[in-house]
Amino acid sequence: MTTTTTKTNTTTTNATATNATATNTTTTNTTTTNATTTNATATNATATNTTATNVTTTTTTSSTTTTTTTTTTTSSTTTTTTTTTSSTTTTTTSSTTTTTTTSSTTTSTTTTTNPSCINLLVNPGGEDGVLSPWVVGGSSNPQLDSGTFDIGFGPHTGSYQFVGGTGSSGTLTQTIVIMTASPSITASQIDTVNDKRNCMTTKPASAEVKLRWNATLKCADMYNQFSLNISMNQTFNLNLTETNTTSSLIILLRFEIFAACLTYGLGFIGNLFALIVFSSLLEFRRISTGILFLLMTISNFFHLWTLAIDFLGICGYSIYSNIYLQCHLSPFVENVSRAMSTYFSVGIAVDRFIRSEMPLRSKMICTRKNIFIVTIIIFIIFCLFWSFYLYPFSSQILITGECIYNQSISFEFFLVNIHIPLRAIFFCLIPIIIMTASNIRMMSNIRQARMRVSDIPQNNDGYKSSTIISSTAISGPVGRRTLAIDRMLLLMMAASVLTFIITQIPFHIYMVVQVNIHTFNSYTDSLIYSMLLIWSSIYFGIAFYLYCLASPLFRRKFIRIGRKLINCQLIHRVTT
Repeated sequence: MTTTTTKTNTTTTNATATNATATNTTTTNTTTTNATTTNATATNATATNTTATNVTTTTTTSSTTTTTTTTTTTSSTTTTTTTTTSSTTTTTTSSTTTTTTTSSTTTSTTTTTNPSCINLLVNPGGEDGVLSPWVVGGSSNPQLDSGTFDIGFGPHTGSYQFVGGTGSSGTLTQTIVIMTASPSITASQIDTVNDKRNCMTTKPASAEVKLRWNATLKCADMYNQFSLNISMNQTFNLNLTETNTTSSLIILLRFEIFAACLTYGLGFIGNLFALIVFSSLLEFRRISTGILFLLMTISNFFHLWTLAIDFLGICGYSIYSNIYLQCHLSPFVENVSRAMSTYFSVGIAVDRFIRSEMPLRSKMICTRKNIFIVTIIIFIIFCLFWSFYLYPFSSQILITGECIYNQSISFEFFLVNIHIPLRAIFFCLIPIIIMTASNIRMMSNIRQARMRVSDIPQNNDGYKSSTIISSTAISGPVGRRTLAIDRMLLLMMAASVLTFIITQIPFHIYMVVQVNIHTFNSYTDSLIYSMLLIWSSIYFGIAFYLYCLASPLFRRKFIRIGRKLINCQLIHRVTT
């Protein structure tokens, strides 16, 4: 707030004439002098006869204080005249009283030419993430933005750059450093829109908004509401409330927060329970399919952890204080674990297909040793595919938990035109084709096997004895247990494949379309991306609950293990 202090000392001279002789007449002439200061403060000084009025005005200006000092002198003169025949005596008595008030001032001098407009556009430093703060791209020092930073910085074509800032989902409190700004910036020179024009008197389009709130305040309203005083390198706090964000987007944002907490919370619990069940069943760990389910559960757990960190980063909270862990290692683990979980699902489908297509050879192909070998190979391939996260080809800034990538032209071309399409092909399209084809072929093989058994001639003694032996083997305890486990794995695999198709296709399609067709502004795009990311994350946390619903055997195993854990806990309490 600008504080203007005006102190005025008025000089007034009063002259009183006393005549002792009637022959002398004193005529009083009155002269009025008006002096006006530069800060609209009027000082009136009245003088009589030959009294002069001196008004001294000193104006010193700083960024926040304007002080006006005026010196006033008051003079009173009394004259007495006596006339006789012998001599004339004139006595003049003059008394002067001077009162001076001086205040301390701070003077700031700058030679900067007044800019045509101070651009207060939102988020000029980054556009990936809902809670992107105001930053200087690529450096911790303030920089001038001439409008040429078009790649990786967001479309900020204003003339000035902002740094610093903290925020929450409701109210932003930004610390701003405005470079090359003159102290005499007026309301008409403040620009809240994303362009190089002078300050607009109407609200800008929503496409110009680059953060959680719409900078649609009129310049005069913004100036009067927040009482902006701008000086060179002056730091000030500006409270910005997202009063202009549409209610639908606010509701969507709140729903996303709720959905993320529900998805990640239940996902962690479900994967923990699934891990306990898979590791506790000996017969489950003996087969290759069971090993794949166990490895997929571990990979899902890591992926959910990195997704939770990523979502907290979007909300402005940083889990890791080290920039390498937050901006390099965490995205690397997130993508590798997602790819591993995807191809573990593919491996489960292929494993069951081989067992139904080649029952005899499957005992040599579908082994635990081969599973571990293939796992190591695809892990190395995926690490190489996402190795660019470990090498900082682009500079990154860690502010409020969000990683901002200042991409070069070549790196952006690689991400947009090569990496994202390849990721959609290799980790969405190809897995869906393989899993769907494997399931269709496996169902066909099972149906043909049942038809062959039902078509066996009953009058053929050889076939009849073979059928009796097979039926006896299947009806035995070991056979029934094997059939139950196979049925459980089949249902679990079908549920996993169906969930993968439903949750992964929308996310990957939007990623490919979004980088090529810019339909929404940054805020809306971030909300849609976050929602689809949460939707795709359901696949990595819902598996345990689908297993319990699809397979009665898995559900019974889980209940039995849970009872054992509870009984062990009760026994431990009794003994202690």
